Amino acid sequence: MNKQNGFTLIELVVVIIILGILAVTAAPKFINLQGDARVSTLQGMKAAIQGQQLACLFKICNSWCRESR
Repeated sequence: MNKQNGFTLIELVVVIIILGILAVTAAPKFINLQGDARVSTLQGMKAAIQGQQLACLFKICNSWCRESR
């Protein structure tokens, strides 16, 4: 009798179905992470701009206060 090596067609189909289910459940999580990363980047840029605005405001006020003396 010949000994069979390898996988049957049913075993391969089951593995492909399981991988498909995992891919479908994992894809939305990665899509949301990309959106969250974009929001976080914009929030960081907004904070950096606000910080620079305050720095410029303090610099202008400081020079104005020195000139008005």
